[in-house]
Amino acid sequence: MAGIIGARGGRAGMQGVAPAADLRSVRVFLPGSGKTNNFLLGEGIKQAARTDVHLINISIVTKYPSAYLGKAVALAYQNGAVCIAATGNDDRDIVYHRPRPNAFSPFPRTLIRMVCPRIAPTGPI
Repeated sequence: MAGIIGARGGRAGMQGVAPAADLRSVRVFLPGSGKTNNFLLGEGIKQAARTDVHLINISIVTKYPSAYLGKAVALAYQNGAVCIAATGNDDRDIVYHRPRPNAFSPFPRTLIRMVCPRIAPTGPI
């Protein structure tokens, strides 16, 4: 995702859709394991929400709804960040009809249960 957004040309000549964007990252995986959970993901969203970011991209899919993640995303939304979350990569139908005020789905009249956490890093990764 970082390259699609912020690639700056270079020798390969590839340019992202927003090459002047200030990209950041937040660690949400356990060191050395490649694993995460809703708590760590929520903490990453909250960390990003405390910085001056406008967009949080979350290319991670969770299997279960999480009130903690919902609260983290709401905090990001209150701080002016738009969250974009991965969906549909697990080959299941994306249907959830109970809307959240800060959730959006490109599918008509369908809101997805997990709203996106924005990953905007600060500090060492």
